[in-house]
Amino acid sequence: FEWKEAVLGVKEYRDTGTYVLGGWDEIFQLLDDHIVMSQAMTFSPFKKPFEERLDSWEHGLKLCSDILEQWLACQRNWMYL
Repeated sequence: FEWKEAVLGVKEYRDTGTYVLGGWDEIFQLLDDHIVMSQAMTFSPFKKPFEERLDSWEHGLKLCSDILEQWLACQRNWMYL
């Protein structure tokens, strides 16, 4: 499962005419896996030529994870209303 195959879809929520995020569990797993891999690469003695790209990639992954977590927390609160 890689990023090309990752789909963050929406699904209808009951009969409300509104939609909620679906398929996020695979996305979270992929984000977590790639964050761990990028953090492991930062300990490599060969990272210097790739350090800037690696930092940027890790920052982007963490940002995506944080945004998705906040979105889902908001969605959970909304669904309990």
